[in-house]
Amino acid sequence: MKKPVFFLHIPKTGGTTMRVVLTNQYRFTTQLDFDNLQTSLEYDYTTLQKKKIKVVKGHAHLQTIQKEFNLPTISVLRQPRERLISHYLYVRTLKENADIAGMSLKEMLHEGVVQTMDNCMVRYFCGRTDKPYGAVGQEDLEEALENLYTRIDLFGVLEHFDEFMVDCSKLLNWKRVYYFKENAFKGNKNLLVPDEETEKLIARYTRFGCQLYAVARAEVEQRIADNADFYESEKARIKRWNRVYSTFKQTKRIFGLK
Repeated sequence: MKKPVFFLHIPKTGGTTMRVVLTNQYRFTTQLDFDNLQTSLEYDYTTLQKKKIKVVKGHAHLQTIQKEFNLPTISVLRQPRERLISHYLYVRTLKENADIAGMSLKEMLHEGVVQTMDNCMVRYFCGRTDKPYGAVGQEDLEEALENLYTRIDLFGVLEHFDEFMVDCSKLLNWKRVYYFKENAFKGNKNLLVPDEETEKLIARYTRFGCQLYAVARAEVEQRIADNADFYESEKARIKRWNRVYSTFKQTKRIFGLK
């Protein structure tokens, strides 16, 4: 039987793809999905039949969800510079952000108009998501690192997403794993070439995230190296299922089916 799960979705870390994976894996079960942090903080959990909920997923507050639900927690991290640039490209496309859509990355970082562009992953893991822009510090990093090992049952990195799928299968008793990349930026990221000043701002606002990510990636890559043959075999199986699923998805789109 598949185990229930809480997926902590950090923006622009492959989380939309992961949320679709979870929807498919736990089809016909009750799932709770959050699109933003504030909703998870303000939600009236007393209205829920918690035992019936098999999946909690989304942009949620780690400690709040863990207080309300006793579920294995999983999450994915991403190289902070790449995550930040992807985040910038994404927020410019949202209708509610029309007033900042024309801002350059330099302007957006300098003005601090998007709070979670300041060391986003550290904010999510330490739980201090409401800290003022630019205020994330060493104590937040230390708590994020502690929570990575004490509150997160399984973490992966986007750069080894297939291996993360293998680990999820083992932890949560999934038989088949398949996915199609969702919510990926469709433009040319190479057209965004930050100048020297912008790179300094990127480094400033990913400083602590880079340290958190380095620890997580080292742990993931050691885990893979220790079981290289197993991961290669399981990854090949995922790729076979992905080919089938991709063909299925493309056929549905051709015929206008959801």
